[in-house]
Amino acid sequence: AQEVAAGRTCAVVDVAFVNAGDLALGELLERMPMLSQLAAYAGWNTAGNTLGCALSHAVIRHLQILHGATPEALAAHVRFLFLRLVEDYLFMAKLRTQIAVEELPALGLPITLGHV
Repeated sequence: AQEVAAGRTCAVVDVAFVNAGDLALGELLERMPMLSQLAAYAGWNTAGNTLGCALSHAVIRHLQILHGATPEALAAHVRFLFLRLVEDYLFMAKLRTQIAVEELPALGLPITLGHV
């Protein structure tokens, strides 16, 4: 948060778990007042995919900061940043975990659905 507040281009690469963001890190990000100022966030699939996604997004955002961005480009950046936050953290880590741990057993379904 301090680096973002200082105006540095910052990305969060969430690689603690495969295929979902880290709940503890996500909760910290939720409390970050300058969350929308991140250059990138990713926490999906493999560490390599996450790193590549966040790094490429951060580089593009950094170039926008250096050279200016059209309103459309800025809107695309914000949409993609929040898509990653919603999909990788809120859905994959938070909601999917809640469904697997609470909802499926309540319905008599196994937590791991195997080859379905």
